[in-house]
Amino acid sequence: MKGGINKIMRNIASKQGCNEFERRMIKATYGHDTKPPKEKHVIFLLTVMHCSLADVSCTDVVAALYKRCVEQHNVWSVNMKVLIVFHRLLQDKLLSGKVMKELKDKNYEFPSFYKEGASLSQSDRVITMISRGYAEYLADLCKFLEKSKFKSLTRDFGLAQ
Repeated sequence: MKGGINKIMRNIASKQGCNEFERRMIKATYGHDTKPPKEKHVIFLLTVMHCSLADVSCTDVVAALYKRCVEQHNVWSVNMKVLIVFHRLLQDKLLSGKVMKELKDKNYEFPSFYKEGASLSQSDRVITMISRGYAEYLADLCKFLEKSKFKSLTRDFGLAQ
């Protein structure tokens, strides 16, 4: 029953988007459940990054994901889902360079979860630590990919062999 309600709520939230890309991005990073982003929405975002939609560029995708995370900085599930989507984009050989270039050109850093206010609960402190760790990992992954001959770290180990 709970899954059905989450699906309805996710669909209602996605109505805020003005086009298919925005609706799918909202669905992929929906903040009121603890599930990872749905694969079909992540694949849609990957497909968009491969320039399948004429009105959405790589710059738009990276900016929209970053903006979503910054605007929802106090919702840990949105933060983690955006970081997961960025991770998936960095794993794609054809997209990792584009994503890294956009992040560097716009001076974006991988955003981490934080709540405003002095008193944080124990769970908020743990989530903050996990989010910062994941954001640091993605930043280090970008630095490694930039300096190495690898285009991405996928299961295709052709270059490593």
